[in-house]
Amino acid sequence: MYIFTYNLTDHDYLEYNKHHNAASPSTQKFFFVLKIALSVLLGFSILLNLLTGVNIGIHVFVIIFIGLAITFGHSHLTTLILKMQIAGFSKQGKLPYGKNVHLQFDYDTYTETNENTQTKIKYHCLEKISHGSTAIYLYVGAIQATILPYSAFESQAQKQELLYFLNSKRPDIKIL
Repeated sequence: MYIFTYNLTDHDYLEYNKHHNAASPSTQKFFFVLKIALSVLLGFSILLNLLTGVNIGIHVFVIIFIGLAITFGHSHLTTLILKMQIAGFSKQGKLPYGKNVHLQFDYDTYTETNENTQTKIKYHCLEKISHGSTAIYLYVGAIQATILPYSAFESQAQKQELLYFLNSKRPDIKIL
């Protein structure tokens, strides 16, 4: 049995969302489609310029600028949007996570308890186990995960023991 008691912060929740979005196929697909749309728009602007002789240089410049901003700045934009959402949740007093977490891993289930809820999850419900830059994420749905910050572990060895334990419960899941 493993027991962890820790406090989640806005930063932990932000890191979870950044990690999730970076690996999310829907997010990647959205930015791919957006890049294609901008490329088509740029091609159309250049073709229009060539066929009509109308100088639309500023339009081409704006399209290229937006394309580069999206290509190289989408992670910053995503982070800004997430920070604004967290601030809005905080202002309403309805955070989408519990701040004080007690996490207990037993033989068949793990239980996550916070100031608002208690959730018991059977290991066979785990869909994915993923390492982020600051935490381990135990996914029980497409966008629902238990956040276990690295700071909750007493040592690297304890973290490895837990991962080995989880792997023994779900050997069919590759720990990412």
